[in-house]
Amino acid sequence: MRTSQGVPKEVDVTVINTGQTPARRVEVLDCVWLLSEIPASFASLEREFREWMPTDLGKGQRRTVHSHFIGRDELLATVAENTTRLVVCGFTRYRDMLSDDERRTEFCFVWDQRLQGFYPAGPMNNVT
Repeated sequence: MRTSQGVPKEVDVTVINTGQTPARRVEVLDCVWLLSEIPASFASLEREFREWMPTDLGKGQRRTVHSHFIGRDELLATVAENTTRLVVCGFTRYRDMLSDDERRTEFCFVWDQRLQGFYPAGPMNNVT
């Protein structure tokens, strides 16, 4: 679903296990925001993330979660005017089969109105 200017109201976030072993207790935490700047960290945003129920993912398997912008279409019009940015960010938290250590893969994508698509942005696209 999109606004009349083509800005998406809904976003699907797909996580793929590209590792060699199954991932246990995979959790996706994410949120969709209108921001004036690309965030430099999750510190001020993390408490707003929506948590999805944990699952296990085998090698090559994927999980898709559905997120949406909560707000009026008039607010999304500011994205089309390039005065704000539509940002989807969050992280995947999981454990691999070889240890009980928690791992985390972060993501941050920003809507490009001209290209009509999302692109990765900011320092939060990493694996820890």
